Amino acid sequence: MLAPPVGKLLDLLRGLDLDMLLLLVQLDKMELDQEKLVLGQQG
Repeated sequence: MLAPPVGKLLDLLRGLDLDMLLLLVQLDKMELDQEKLVLGQQG
């Protein structure tokens, strides 16, 4: 069996993780903004 180039895999994972984290952070901000809007409308 050939071992995959671990360095490349790690780089890929790191890039994916960063992109996913950024996406998650953006989604969290959007959800918070929506909650604020809803709360503002209710209050």
